[in-house]
Amino acid sequence: MLKKIICNTIIFFMLITLTANATTIIAVIGENKIMLAADTRLTITKKNGEKIHDDTGKKLFKLKNGVGVAFAGDTNSIKTLRSGKDIITKSVSTIINDLNNLSCIEELTVADTAELIAEKYVNLLIDYTGDILVVGFDNDEPVIYGIKAVKGRAIWQGISGKGSFWAIGSGSEMMVNKLRENVGCEEDNNMDLCMDHLKNLKDREILSIVKESLQEVIDDYEENYREEERSTGGKVETLIIKP
Repeated sequence: MLKKIICNTIIFFMLITLTANATTIIAVIGENKIMLAADTRLTITKKNGEKIHDDTGKKLFKLKNGVGVAFAGDTNSIKTLRSGKDIITKSVSTIINDLNNLSCIEELTVADTAELIAEKYVNLLIDYTGDILVVGFDNDEPVIYGIKAVKGRAIWQGISGKGSFWAIGSGSEMMVNKLRENVGCEEDNNMDLCMDHLKNLKDREILSIVKESLQEVIDDYEENYREEERSTGGKVETLIIKP
């Protein structure tokens, strides 16, 4: 669980890459030696030395809690949103320093770090179009966390090498249903059972299924938004994602 009591005083900035449709990446580093995750590519070296994928094209910044951060696009400066209104530019080094100066940073796990960014940054920005990926290890198996913000709402998904899946936040039920559909799950099957065969897939194949399902959820959401916009004459204050 996120250490909300300490972290509720977090600085107000949003992470937006300068490249259109670029991907903001977070990867864990440390004893597991995960070097980088860029776009849909993962650079991971397991404890046993097995290299899953290698791409060292982006600079990785390390946080005090052992989580590494890399940005797609311009790696020198990032457009940020302050107080929900003013778009300014901050250097990546300043953003990293801001994160490292949080009193709670060393207590946060990989998942906590992802949740922190989703809750405090991504959800506040209506027109954010990038992805955030978080990569960690569960019993030496790669775990992929993902966050996608659409119209200010975050959709999460996570798949481990063991085939487990979870989704939290707005759109969770839609995401689960889309995943079941895209992997051929029967409606009455247990989720763990119908996802079990994913453990035999490569990380890139798993991520492809996740991204396909997520995009379908986003498309459905945006269609719902347009329908609501038409029915209200263009005034949409709150939109509930329809399962």
